[in-house]
Amino acid sequence: MATADILVIGATGTIGRHLLEELQKHKAGFRALVRNTEKARLLEQNGYKVAMGDLSDLASLKRAMYGINKVFLVSAPSEQQVALQQNAVEAAKATGVKHIVKVSALGSYPDSPLQIGRMHAETEDYIRNSGISWTFLHPHSMMQNWLAHVNQVRTLGVLYSFTKEGRYAPIDARDIAEVSAKILTEEGHRGKTYILTGPEAVSMKDVAVALELALDRDIKLVAVDPETSYEALLHAGVPDWLAKDLSHLNLIYAQSMGSDITTDVEAITGHRPITVKQFAKDHARVFR
Repeated sequence: MATADILVIGATGTIGRHLLEELQKHKAGFRALVRNTEKARLLEQNGYKVAMGDLSDLASLKRAMYGINKVFLVSAPSEQQVALQQNAVEAAKATGVKHIVKVSALGSYPDSPLQIGRMHAETEDYIRNSGISWTFLHPHSMMQNWLAHVNQVRTLGVLYSFTKEGRYAPIDARDIAEVSAKILTEEGHRGKTYILTGPEAVSMKDVAVALELALDRDIKLVAVDPETSYEALLHAGVPDWLAKDLSHLNLIYAQSMGSDITTDVEAITGHRPITVKQFAKDHARVFR
């Protein structure tokens, strides 16, 4: 494997684990930042180079970035997200990193109605002012979020919808990873922001139909008033601030306000993004 040139932060997450596979296909030199020793061991068993570290530990980030030119930055939603990601930027400045590829989210603006959008926007401004070149990715909601419905689909044959008949354009995490790998291994992406969506605007009814086809069984779609999703999310253990954001998103999607489609994925990867039908087919084993 080539000498590590890229550090992947968020390597064991939904996007990160697919990115490691994509970078391996590109024969790129990279290392994965991991804070959990068991996950580090599993990655090493699969042939990946690992650096132990944590976004809350600036010294560990500096050690992990030694000799690195490019950093991929994504982290789980957290109220401490701005401070944690700013640590990564400070470590990058201290170690001479030349480029940061940051995953934000669709609607990441300073005046976003969503706290997560405002936090991403604040971090993007911090990166712009750091002197390090950058590329920002604004992906739509991920299809992998539907995996939260696995138990209901398996045991009850039910899929719940908090978005009524609204349509939106979710993206598969595998497409985000492929776009990221291209950006990390090619030139021409500095100073650009890409809006990443799926290839079609779908409703949860479309998702239910795709699952029916993939599983060869009936799936009942149960519509739930999006106004009630906040309480449901709290009951599921989602932090209050994030439950407010997600319930607001449900209201937005219920009005089909997230239905715009871009061509950025195809322009970068050279192929159409993964469809809902393909996602359902690929994950049929999980839903059975």
